[in-house]
Amino acid sequence: HLKHAMDLLFDLGAIQSKSFPAFLSPMGNEMARLSIHPRLSRALLESDEPEVRQALALLCAYLSESNAEVSDARDYFQAQRHPTLVLKSYEQILRSLNIEESKKITAPISAIGHSLLKGFPDSVSKKRSYDPREETELVMCQGPSIYSKPHAFLKDSDYFIILDAQNLSFKGSA
Repeated sequence: HLKHAMDLLFDLGAIQSKSFPAFLSPMGNEMARLSIHPRLSRALLESDEPEVRQALALLCAYLSESNAEVSDARDYFQAQRHPTLVLKSYEQILRSLNIEESKKITAPISAIGHSLLKGFPDSVSKKRSYDPREETELVMCQGPSIYSKPHAFLKDSDYFIILDAQNLSFKGSA
């Protein structure tokens, strides 16, 4: 487990070497300042654009504080109301980044996706086929396949970033 954690932190740019003990990199110091999961903090720090960081801060707050089972992360941005715990986390993340909260998320989804790739480089998947009545097979870049229940958003793209595979079924070797 330690080797896997060290490899991930190195791949995220948080530490200077894969061997234990390792020193934090400048990026690692910035990531630690945010007090959220390293994957989320790395994605959040990828963009310099305040509107992208604001959108990612909301997504990070949901992923850190909510048990909501949302298949399409874009749903978080369109929600009219957010749980109190999520709002508190969101505000804390914005404060630590010195970003003022805006009432509407305006960042393009492509910019959000680009930043997420930095935090989840090993979570990219490719859709093998799509039938709205059946499970969709998503082949992960690391090898195994994941099967998702039918969702309308699966027809929108061939590639996805799996942020939380908890509610998906795995097949193959991990």
